[in-house]
Amino acid sequence: MARLSDRHFTMLRHWRAFGVLPDLSAPRTFSEKIGYRKLHPTPSMSILSDKIAVRDYVRERIGEQYLIPCHATADELTPELLKALPDRFVMKGNHGSGYNLLVEDKSQWTFPELYDISRNWLDDDFSRVNRETQYRAIKPRLLFEKRLGNDAVTPPNDYKFHCFRRHGELTIIVQIITGRFQAGGHQRVCITPDWQPVRVETREIEDVSTVEKPAGFDRALALAETLSEGFDYVRVDFYILDDAIFFGEMTFTPGGGFMELIDRQVDHYLGSLFTIDRERARARRVAL
Repeated sequence: MARLSDRHFTMLRHWRAFGVLPDLSAPRTFSEKIGYRKLHPTPSMSILSDKIAVRDYVRERIGEQYLIPCHATADELTPELLKALPDRFVMKGNHGSGYNLLVEDKSQWTFPELYDISRNWLDDDFSRVNRETQYRAIKPRLLFEKRLGNDAVTPPNDYKFHCFRRHGELTIIVQIITGRFQAGGHQRVCITPDWQPVRVETREIEDVSTVEKPAGFDRALALAETLSEGFDYVRVDFYILDDAIFFGEMTFTPGGGFMELIDRQVDHYLGSLFTIDRERARARRVAL
């Protein structure tokens, strides 16, 4: 698989995931359109997928108050930097997904332990995992943020606003991740903006009563709409703690285009909610 071109890799992984080969020339389903995006990323996708660079965009569009306070950014972890950090923080890599470490008490960690973790992240080419080529333009760096919430193990609930646009019409579907990093595993629920349950992925549960609607939900919904303006599809993530809202990230190719959707009908429906015509035009201009 590592020797395959990006296109052939995407086609083979799509076939393995869904049992059919994708149409990457005239994509119609959600998975096909995400596959097309991976092969034709726009410059803005790289900038806004960078967890450090995106902070400027968020600051300009909705305000500094929605950013998680940042302790430091760095090309690598040093003893001096670790000493300057507070006892409780989150260490992240800016160039992909999964580069997150919750540090509840830094006295429980040695410098070599944290350095090795961070070095493995920095040396990793995340774009090779699912050929999400927008990540290739991102210089790997480290980001140290304030640890949100009071739970020693579990971060706050993660609200993922999938924002679709087609001919000016906006549709939002929200996935909520609860209990992340808990021993029993996290739970996923999926809702409409009016808090009605829907199912998109196989791992989602249907009982939305397990998640209480936070006071800041409607405001986060409006903020996601603002940040997603100009894009036919993007996922905007927020952490919501009662009425406090903090930006998480923006994602243009969730799951690398291989999300575990409940069936092909859902794949076609989600694909019908957005167009990639403008993205094709932008990609052609970049190629020229």
